[in-house]
Amino acid sequence: MNTTPFKRTFLLAAILGAGAMTIAPNAARADDATTQESSDGVKSNVIIPLDGETVTDAQGRKFTLSGSLHVTFFAKRQQDGFFIKAHVNAQGISVTAPDGTVFRGVGAINFQARTEPDGATFKAVVSIGLIGAGQAPNFRLFVNLRGSVDQNGNVTLTRNTFRDTFEVR
Repeated sequence: MNTTPFKRTFLLAAILGAGAMTIAPNAARADDATTQESSDGVKSNVIIPLDGETVTDAQGRKFTLSGSLHVTFFAKRQQDGFFIKAHVNAQGISVTAPDGTVFRGVGAINFQARTEPDGATFKAVVSIGLIGAGQAPNFRLFVNLRGSVDQNGNVTLTRNTFRDTFEVR
């Protein structure tokens, strides 16, 4: 197996993920953030701007981000636990590499979890990519996980699909 595409795609995930996680929570645009409570649960909707943020990879290279992430979150108390659902998608994201190459960030991340007295079940789908401008390559990452966690913290995966692609034009 050629690990180069894997390493490059993992770098893509790390850049986008680290960029999103390093943004201070108060960086979210307050005028675009909403939270609603009802008998159905709590719903949040927020835009996190990435403009001017930088991410440094393990080799010390700096990537500059622009655009925003749209995040929705829902939580509901159920009889014996909770139901949680989250969605994150790219909105006009671009990533500029140290050499000036610009990539368009695309995709979404979805997560659901249900807790019960004897554990929890979860599913997560990640489908993200960087689309290179001109002759620059494209990177894509797809992950599909489903599983459960028992009351002792043991994790069982019932599905674990991982696919990455590296397209050279």
